[in-house]
Amino acid sequence: MAINSKQKGKNGELELARKFKEYGYDARRSVQYNGKAEEGQPDLLGVPHIHIECKRTERLDLYGAVDQAKRDTKGDIPVVFHRRNDCEWLAIMTFDDFMKVQLRVGEIIACEAVPKSSKLLKETVKFGDEVRTIVSGIAKHYKPEEMVGKKVMVVTNLKPAKLAGLLSEGMILCAEDADGNLALMTPEKDMPAGAEIC
Repeated sequence: MAINSKQKGKNGELELARKFKEYGYDARRSVQYNGKAEEGQPDLLGVPHIHIECKRTERLDLYGAVDQAKRDTKGDIPVVFHRRNDCEWLAIMTFDDFMKVQLRVGEIIACEAVPKSSKLLKETVKFGDEVRTIVSGIAKHYKPEEMVGKKVMVVTNLKPAKLAGLLSEGMILCAEDADGNLALMTPEKDMPAGAEIC
């Protein structure tokens, strides 16, 4: 039985929220959280730094969806997440927004598990003279003691956001294989903490 577009949209938002939860984010539909859709609100809440427009449809006006995300965002990076039947999720953003992303090498100088979370780690990361706290959904793949001393690639120009009540001031990058195993993105050669990734 065919479902209407509103129901398919709701199902898509729930499906995408589950996908983000696999990575440790407390993602939820904004309608579910607020009880109603509000003008200018992202389709999902709980994913820091990103204004999410979720499109679970067979046909999509791609530029119209990106324009909607750009109009509605309140400072976060506007991204359209789209999936057709029998296809994987795509994340779509403008080239200019992509080029705004700043990447630097950070050295993890301390790390601890986040209480009451099986997925989150709280890292203290050094970038030259600057030190930041970053919360990452990688606890199922790395123990806190394994993280200390590692040099990792970090997105550094994201708006600080709270995860599990902790302020996170960046995003550590990982790669994922087909089995869901994560690997930290690290520089090939020894580079100083704070080095820009270009």
